[in-house]
Parts: sequence; structure tokens; C-alpha cells
Amino acid sequence: MPSKTLDTLTGATVASAPGWAPPLAVVNQWLTFASLLVGLAFLCWRWWRAWLRERRVRRDVPR
Repeated sequence: MPSKTLDTLTGATVASAPGWAPPLAVVNQWLTFASLLVGLAFLCWRWWRAWLRERRVRRDVPR
């Protein structure tokens, strides 16, 4: 990344996050947590659907 002196000499301004934005590490933690929750919910949903399907198949079999 260019030094502050070089930025000042070239007249460039360095873009930074607004003051209200959380640090990038916090954003990454929340995104990781959210993706793990979504993955767990998806696996639970798949298990539930398979369980219902198995139950339906067992009920249809004549005894």
C-alpha cells in the first residue's frame, strides 16, 4: 500500500470505512456464524424430509 507521504504528494485520498462500520474481523465472524447456522438448518431440513419420506414408505407397505 502506498505510504501516506506518497498519497499526499500525488493528491490521492485513501478510502476508509465509515465510523459506524464494525471492524472487518467482526463482520467475518458474523458471516461465518450465519453460514454455519444456515448449513445446520439445511442439514436438519434434509434429515427431516428423509425421515418423513421413510415414514411414508413404511406406512404404504402392506402388512
